[in-house]
Amino acid sequence: MATTETPTEVRQIVLASRPHGMPTDKNFRLETAPIPALKPGQILVKNQVMSVDPYMRGRMNDAESYIPPFQIDQPLEGTAVGTVIASESDRIKVGDHVSHMLGWRDYSVIDDDAATVVDLDVATPSQYLASSACPG
Repeated sequence: MATTETPTEVRQIVLASRPHGMPTDKNFRLETAPIPALKPGQILVKNQVMSVDPYMRGRMNDAESYIPPFQIDQPLEGTAVGTVIASESDRIKVGDHVSHMLGWRDYSVIDDDAATVVDLDVATPSQYLASSACPG
């Protein structure tokens, strides 16, 4: 029988600098960070798909808007769909598929009330992204 260990690190894309004009690879950085222990009510999600949407360019500026700007040296955020691989939630179980806003990383620790269980028999992960492309 195969066993799956819970990962201890996450690879994530951070905003390295604010772009002037079109973003380039110099505005981003791939980092590795430890995955914190789950607290009650949290889940660990292995992300399968993540969105890259037009509104994200505006969040790269340090300007007031309907949604806070991305912060320098912090992971980017965006809609993602993935599979729960560890759970301290009474509501969301290991094996459930969820949509959430902590994309741009391969694993996300999320409070269960910030995740929505999705049914992959109804739509594919990327179809769920398309239906939630505009936050707020």
